[in-house]
Amino acid sequence: MLILIYPAIAGYFRSFQAQFTCMTTIHAKSPCCGALVRRRGGRRRQCAHCKHTWSIRKKKYGRKRIRHTRTLLKRVLIDWHTLKQEQRNFHGLQPGSIAARFARVLSAYVVAQPPQIPKGPYTLIVDGVYFKFKLKEWCCTSWL
Repeated sequence: MLILIYPAIAGYFRSFQAQFTCMTTIHAKSPCCGALVRRRGGRRRQCAHCKHTWSIRKKKYGRKRIRHTRTLLKRVLIDWHTLKQEQRNFHGLQPGSIAARFARVLSAYVVAQPPQIPKGPYTLIVDGVYFKFKLKEWCCTSWL
């Protein structure tokens, strides 16, 4: 038979539970002070102790971009800049963010419809660059 003796202090069990780090938490605890969390709508939460509110699973607002700037694409593919060199043009962005932006611009460029070629006795000169980026094969072409 095991008898536990504990002091009769308010909030003793809250601090006592924090000692068991191997146990999984069933109910969500607030990141500010570890108190219980109240739901305030769909994705809003509030700390029961200090009344601090925050949002979980934040969404990006606004519509997706339709037109992308092609200056980054031009500097990387035509001027042979590396993404590490492009950090000086994007202040405050991490290298992963620049790589993600480059991938977004490159995929938007590839998806875009090629220009209509007029019918007639013309010669078409096609130049292309083939490379791998994020384990995918890319081929960028330009028409003259």
